[in-house]
Amino acid sequence: MNGTHPSYGHRALAEVRAQVRDECSREGNRLGVAFFDQHLERVVDYALRLAPALQADPLQVELAAWLHDLSAVRDFTTLPVHAEESARIARTLLAEQGWPAHLIDGVAAAIATHSAPVALGQGTPEQVCLSCADVMSQLARPIYWCFYLYQVRGLPFGEGQAWLRQRAGAIFEALPSAARELVAEERAAVARLIGASAAATERDWPRGGPRT
Repeated sequence: MNGTHPSYGHRALAEVRAQVRDECSREGNRLGVAFFDQHLERVVDYALRLAPALQADPLQVELAAWLHDLSAVRDFTTLPVHAEESARIARTLLAEQGWPAHLIDGVAAAIATHSAPVALGQGTPEQVCLSCADVMSQLARPIYWCFYLYQVRGLPFGEGQAWLRQRAGAIFEALPSAARELVAEERAAVARLIGASAAATERDWPRGGPRT
């Protein structure tokens, strides 16, 4: 099925979006209320922009994009397994709302594999699309991801810097060309940010330890 099924149009999508927004607004969401607009909305936007180039079903892609991190939103301790758990939650939620079984299968498959870019030909177009959009969103909103790395996860400075460097480097290069083109400027901005940070660290704390 391509496009929006006549029985499941904008109203049904809006209900899913509203439910996810409410989940993000809960006091217990360690990712913060900003996670909704700084990440989830960006993933939806990039996924839908990328879908035509990958011949991905836009309805499956949008549903997967809204729901792909729901496990971590509800319980941050599930982060190591949040892709699989979010896929399970999505199955239950969409089934309760009466979405078609084959669509639910596609959405769950995309969510389950979103944590690293799925290469072209190694998964469904929807899996490729969502996994790429996830990285694209991270490159597009580096300020939020610094909050995530240092405030939410409490990583040391160097580990957070390495996380960003990996996304602007090897992970970006693994994206399909259509995805790289969409976030080329954002990736360059993150690379400059990392370079400036590294230069400042080297200047203020040269090799061999701090100046005395």
